[in-house]
Amino acid sequence: MNIFQELYNINNNCIIVGDLNATLSEMGSTKTNARGKQLQQLLNEGIIDCVDDDSTTFEKNEYEVKLDWILGSQPLRSSITNVETHPTIGTINGHKPLTFDIQIGAEPKPTSPRLSLHFKEVKWTKFRSKLDQQLML
Repeated sequence: MNIFQELYNINNNCIIVGDLNATLSEMGSTKTNARGKQLQQLLNEGIIDCVDDDSTTFEKNEYEVKLDWILGSQPLRSSITNVETHPTIGTINGHKPLTFDIQIGAEPKPTSPRLSLHFKEVKWTKFRSKLDQQLML
């Protein structure tokens, strides 16, 4: 799980989505496996939060478990909404697709202190005429 710390050090504003093969009994699994313990430790350290959704994300032969996770740092994690786990769509590996919405927007651009010139509003014929007059003097 050191990779998560490294990713967080690179950019602490991140979302990580994928198959971690981690099961956590606190999130609906029947047991917590070794990777689940590592994930729980990561969550306890507060480096990153997981989306609170206990839907199973993997199914095969009557076996269902949550292996796929959506993790995110704050405040980005708070902007994740409408998390959905979909039925397997023609995949033989048993993983269910996850979708979610994320509300992000650009910060307003500050007004430029430079003077804005509107060249289309210039009367070029008048300008050239005046310039010609000045050059002849």
